[in-house]
Amino acid sequence: MRTSLISIVILLFAISCSHSKKETPNTTDTSAEKKVATPEPEMKPAPVTEKKPEPEVKKPVVPPPPPKKDEATLNKEYWETGTGPLAQKYVDIINTIDAKPTKAGQPEHYYVSNEHYYHLWYPYLKGLGGAYIGLAADTSYSLIVESGAKLVFLVDWDFEVNRTHQLFGIMLGLTNTPKEFIEYFKKKYNKKILEVANSKYDKKTADFIGYLHRRAANFIVKHHQTRLRLHKKGKASNYWLSDQKMFDAIKKVFAENRVFIFPGNLKDGDTITKIANICKKMNITVRTVYMSNAEEFWTYPAAFKASMLALPTDAKSVFLRTVVLEPKYSIGYKFHYTIQSGPDFLTWMRKKETGFSIKHIARKWRKPIDNTKYFSRLPAAPEKGI
Repeated sequence: MRTSLISIVILLFAISCSHSKKETPNTTDTSAEKKVATPEPEMKPAPVTEKKPEPEVKKPVVPPPPPKKDEATLNKEYWETGTGPLAQKYVDIINTIDAKPTKAGQPEHYYVSNEHYYHLWYPYLKGLGGAYIGLAADTSYSLIVESGAKLVFLVDWDFEVNRTHQLFGIMLGLTNTPKEFIEYFKKKYNKKILEVANSKYDKKTADFIGYLHRRAANFIVKHHQTRLRLHKKGKASNYWLSDQKMFDAIKKVFAENRVFIFPGNLKDGDTITKIANICKKMNITVRTVYMSNAEEFWTYPAAFKASMLALPTDAKSVFLRTVVLEPKYSIGYKFHYTIQSGPDFLTWMRKKETGFSIKHIARKWRKPIDNTKYFSRLPAAPEKGI
């Protein structure tokens, strides 16, 4: 009985020890205090963040270079928009014109104009631009201003008229008003005129300009004084010496070296043909041609026709001429004033017939303008005959 009791106690003790071993973790920690093990944190995968695409960098759009302009286009743009002194390349081209000196032996020299009503043409010239070709004396100055010409060719067979243009060009450079211009014809200014002439021209030309200033001064001054009186009475055109704005404008044209003066005879066509070829080379259209009354002294020769047909004209071009008809068809000093479009004028130049002149055309074919007897438009040539 005693033995059984002892066996039971031993069994219970063994069971108790067994439970203690299960509850106390087995550790080899030798520290004084037993450390309590903590559970390791649960390892979670890192959150996946969606990577935003980088913004697209737009490259600047570079436009293609404009097509290179050819010489003709550049020339045309220059004549439309170019300002200031004439570009040297055009000066050099124009100076290649070799105009033959004329052999004209004039009994009298037209240093001034006897056409007093050329204001009739003014409304038809506005904004024409282009090149201007003009004969005779200073009538051209007012027409140049009214047309807004970009380039000017003054041509005459009388070399004294050409020297007059050179003299006037010098005087325009030395004066600022019409009154000063007239004043500069006084003898005391001859030395200054000669000084400037020598700086611009060869000695022979300069000496003649000085001589002309002395010899023709009184005649020129009296003419313009009379002209100004007629203008005030309404019996003559407003012109470059009666109007400060017109004076300033022609002074500017000369100052910008846009005026070129050549000897030339209309009948042989030589100078005009050379001017035509140069204008074509520079791509400038001839818009205004003023021939005064030169044509009425002869019938149209082949050389003249060819030179006119050579000019680079267009639908805007005009030809201005005066002609002596019967007194009832004139105004002022015996002249009838005519205007003709470039295309219409050239139809006459293409005619194979010979023996006709401006007088024939004006007498037979003119069309009065504004019901006047002294101002008319000349039409195109008829298809058959003249």
